[in-house]
Amino acid sequence: MCAAASLMLGLMHMSFWLVGGRALVYLLSALMAFAAGAGALVELAMMHADSIAVYSALIRWENLAVFLILVPMVWFVYVQFGTARRWLALTITALWVLVLVINFLSPASVVFREITELRQAPTFWGESFTMVVGTSNPWVHLANLASLLILAYTLDASVRAWRRRKRRLAGLVGGAIILFIVSAGIHAPLVDAGLVASPYMVSFAFLAIVVAMSYELVAAAAQSERYARTVRANEERWRTLLENVQLAVIGVDPGGRINYANPFLCSLIGCPQEELTGREVATLMPNADRDELGYRLRRAAEDRPRPHSEWTLVCASGEERRLSWSTVKLLGPGGEFAGLLSVGQDITARLRAERDLQQVHWEMERLARSNLLGELAAALAHELNQPLTAILSNAQAGRRFLADGNPDLDELGDILDDIVRDDKRAGEVIRRLRAIFGSGKVARERLSLNSVIREILELVAGELDAGG
Repeated sequence: MCAAASLMLGLMHMSFWLVGGRALVYLLSALMAFAAGAGALVELAMMHADSIAVYSALIRWENLAVFLILVPMVWFVYVQFGTARRWLALTITALWVLVLVINFLSPASVVFREITELRQAPTFWGESFTMVVGTSNPWVHLANLASLLILAYTLDASVRAWRRRKRRLAGLVGGAIILFIVSAGIHAPLVDAGLVASPYMVSFAFLAIVVAMSYELVAAAAQSERYARTVRANEERWRTLLENVQLAVIGVDPGGRINYANPFLCSLIGCPQEELTGREVATLMPNADRDELGYRLRRAAEDRPRPHSEWTLVCASGEERRLSWSTVKLLGPGGEFAGLLSVGQDITARLRAERDLQQVHWEMERLARSNLLGELAAALAHELNQPLTAILSNAQAGRRFLADGNPDLDELGDILDDIVRDDKRAGEVIRRLRAIFGSGKVARERLSLNSVIREILELVAGELDAGG
């Protein structure tokens, strides 16, 4: 029964080691369980041994089984608890290696220097078993010391794990190991000394560890199921979101191939999901963008992608859609680059509306310029009307003077001076209007207000005269 329970536990832990990422803790626990199962079979054979030679050979193998239980157990505590003292683990391992060497070099194992007699004794349930009479080997105390060190080592690791809030591990697994060491470590020396008439029952004591580790497996399985339900619920929420959100979602593997496309993206470009999966993402882009996309993918693998970017997708119909993308880098379990996940919004209609709005703005600006030009034309006509009228009046007056036959040359000179002054005034108006519409730098200069007032009076002199 003990062998079956131990071997079954060993098979389960070995399976976990093989399929669970080769975790060292499972390999160590499997070695313990297999050794306990083998030890149980050796103990059964020792109960029915009929010669001293057979018993001597069996007890050596029993000590080997104990070695293969205890040494992996020490390192199991070190790996699983994370609180054990390494130097103490190394010391215990070295002591047990020495015990094992002495066990096979001694005439009758590390327990007995000499076996003199085999006796048959009854158990309390009526079955007979073989007891041994012989001389104790002093080296057996080294094995007992190593067992006491294991007890102290495990107790210390359990207390420290408890303080670190690993209470179930410390209480259940640590407690089971301590119970095993205490029960087997007390019972076996008493049997060796002949103080207790019973078979060796190391494998029976190991059942405490079998129960504790079996419970741990059940608890881990239950926890895994809870995690699995949580993961399935989260996956369902994400699947519902990705399948119904009105945004394009695309996943790209490290090789630049599409490994996911949500329904919105598929409907947007007119391709089914099975046709997109495995396809190079560059084939969705215009030829002019493919080199830039390849460069971006290489940079994303080395560093990280740009968080926001715009790309054009070519639909199955040949239509081009502009999308604004938000991209994140995906990492694998070991921190390696696992691809990209991008969420995009179709901004084609928005860009078209912006272009249309810009066209409207340009048209409104053109109309505004036309209105402004009209107003400026009126202003220009008004500004030029005064000097041009004055020039015309002076020219007509000069013509009349010339027609008299005896013109006053001084008066004629004043008329010509007025024409020149009015012509310059008209030229100055045109120059200033050009300066207003020019694109050059505005020049700042000192201005005399008296001169400005005189110019204004000259411009409106005609209207003032006409108005009385």
